[in-house]
Amino acid sequence: MLPVNVPPTPLPESYFNGLRPRPIFALIIGINDYQHLPKLGGAVNDADMLSDYLHKDLKVPADGIVNLRNHEATRAEILRALKALSMSSRSIRHPRKDDSIIIYFSGYGGPLHASTKGVQSIVPWDYSTVAGNEISAVTPSDLLPLLADIKRNKGDHITIIFDCGGSPQKVQNDKDGLISSRVIDLALREGVHEAEAPYSEESVLSGNVFTLSACSRGEAAREVRGHGLFTSTLIRQLKRQGSTNTTRSNVLARLPQIPNQTPQAYGGITDPPLFDTALVPPEQIAYNISEDNQKYVVHAGSVAGITPGAHFSVYRDKSRLSKKRPKAFIADRVALFTTTLKPLGDEPLKPLLSSPSAIPAGSGQQPDLVVAVAFPLKDALAPLYQVALKLLYNATAETYQVLFTQEREKADIFVDASEDGNSFTVTVLDERSSRHEYTHLPISVPLKEEDIERFFRNAAHFYRHLNRSYLNTAVGSSVSVEFLKLVDSDTEYDDDGHPYRYPVGSDLSANGLVEVYVDPEEPEDYGFRFTNNSDRDLYPHVLYFDNTNYYPRGSEQAPVKSGGGVLTIGFDNPGTSAYSYFIREGQDLDVGFIKVLFSTEPVTLSSIPQATIFQDAAPVAGGGKQKVVEGKTEMQGMALASEKDLANIWASVMFCIVQRRVPEEED
Repeated sequence: MLPVNVPPTPLPESYFNGLRPRPIFALIIGINDYQHLPKLGGAVNDADMLSDYLHKDLKVPADGIVNLRNHEATRAEILRALKALSMSSRSIRHPRKDDSIIIYFSGYGGPLHASTKGVQSIVPWDYSTVAGNEISAVTPSDLLPLLADIKRNKGDHITIIFDCGGSPQKVQNDKDGLISSRVIDLALREGVHEAEAPYSEESVLSGNVFTLSACSRGEAAREVRGHGLFTSTLIRQLKRQGSTNTTRSNVLARLPQIPNQTPQAYGGITDPPLFDTALVPPEQIAYNISEDNQKYVVHAGSVAGITPGAHFSVYRDKSRLSKKRPKAFIADRVALFTTTLKPLGDEPLKPLLSSPSAIPAGSGQQPDLVVAVAFPLKDALAPLYQVALKLLYNATAETYQVLFTQEREKADIFVDASEDGNSFTVTVLDERSSRHEYTHLPISVPLKEEDIERFFRNAAHFYRHLNRSYLNTAVGSSVSVEFLKLVDSDTEYDDDGHPYRYPVGSDLSANGLVEVYVDPEEPEDYGFRFTNNSDRDLYPHVLYFDNTNYYPRGSEQAPVKSGGGVLTIGFDNPGTSAYSYFIREGQDLDVGFIKVLFSTEPVTLSSIPQATIFQDAAPVAGGGKQKVVEGKTEMQGMALASEKDLANIWASVMFCIVQRRVPEEED
């Protein structure tokens, strides 16, 4: 009989004697249906998602969350709700002294070039520029005095999150209404300017005040199919890693890269949990524990989200939770349903007593790949479980980290047995792909140890480098990447008689999504234009991440000179090849990602490209998705490839490419 998961138990109230977590009080604002502006489609969903997460996952009581939606979020009401955060009154809901305060806004925002250390203008429901009926935005000069009052009266444990704003040049809505940017060019009130706030920006935004913005100044906060890209990615990561394990110092570093958005963090960037709750333990739960061969074994493993290096507080007797100090242990070996611990100190293990417990006290290594598996476990998938156990048992800091879970909302992929039981199928859960209807790998994987290991190795490598962000505020402002459609000249030819190419139209990747319609008989060509207004020369590396084969490939390009240098690929530059795209036989839809890494030195990124998962897959011929392959490597086992070549990466830009087959014309 296959094993089953043992759920954790809630901690008793006695545990919190002297260790109460700092309560959370949240003001959450979301506006879709503006009175005088084009409607948005995802801001209310985002606000609801955060509110649900705080209430259901972090157990914030309903009276600790103030929600304003649509017409409730007028300018007057937003200011009133912010003022209430600093008050002490029996007639209104308000935080107590030293509570953790969250202020969240999703909707339209003003230009980020007018922002103050991340505090930016937000657009209320009744914003209007109509003569005689003007209603202005809530600007930093409005917000800073209110934040100063909150800080003075309730403490500085404040987290502010803006899923709005950006560059007015990035205002864009696609023709189907699926993608919208959340930025408008504001008309400021006469006589009031962003820089005239009466309070010192440094004093108000110092201490533990922490601000997250959805994008950099040269980009735009965007929503796709009913959700903001930043909020949906952030909450998915919080659920996956745990709120307390997500600290202010690692929240953006561990956030999967968002197409054409570079989130920013300001102030208070330290090691406390993101919401500064001082929560002990992280999830307020305890796991059963037993002894085996003079080691403590927790009755929870990878399926419960535990990874190597996770910290635990062990009590030999649960009844002593409020009386005895726990012993610190670390996860040594993680299996699907159990975890073997080793002590952090040198003290010998003591026998466990009545109802011993292990309480999560810190996250382990960041998983490269999270796999949801079918539950209850299926006998047909026994070979896959055996490989999973092998990978987990042999996991170290020098190997890829694969986490197996039963919670699909936390996972990158879901695996299940095929109908014939000889292979397993893969469902794509990564929203960056699934939101474009790419939900299944078109090829199943044989249930053979070698094939299963190769699949998990390549998938972990693929997501490790796809998700990794190299955040830099220069992206979108000082440094720009344009993806352009190319056509052949009818009049100009090179010495070999080939027509010159030239770009037509504007940047196709401006909103983070490129749709390519593929005609196998007449493939179209595409190219790049890089512009570098920074103060250093940059070396772009263009990588294509193939979702079907988990096959990242790349090419290094010539440097882009500082101070306004421009580099083109595929046109105006002899010796560079254009890019074209294809659809494999049996597919009508494919989704991949182009990622451009900028290094400050000429390096060959041999650690990222890898061979295809499927050894018998047809090789990419000329004219395929990428014509130049840099440093292809075959990795053995789950050992990490050396990543020394990534030390000089300065910034990254990523966008999604959806490829659709052009239907064949009927005779």
